[in-house]
Amino acid sequence: STYTATHQRTTERTNRSSSDLRLLNVKQLALLLGVSDRTIRRWRSNQLLPKPLIENHWSVLQIESWQKADKSGH
Repeated sequence: STYTATHQRTTERTNRSSSDLRLLNVKQLALLLGVSDRTIRRWRSNQLLPKPLIENHWSVLQIESWQKADKSGH
């Protein structure tokens, strides 16, 4: 039904928004990027990562944007 399809799309957008706003600590970010905690700390000290939103925490959306920019060479 139309209601079901609309509800599903709304739920998908809501779920996506919540995951984008989730904050990742160093260990979680390392896991997401497939590197060690030490690499994350080195990248941060060398300013190769975006500045954390709050002390040692990045948002999923922030990291996804950084990855897209990095892949496109910007």
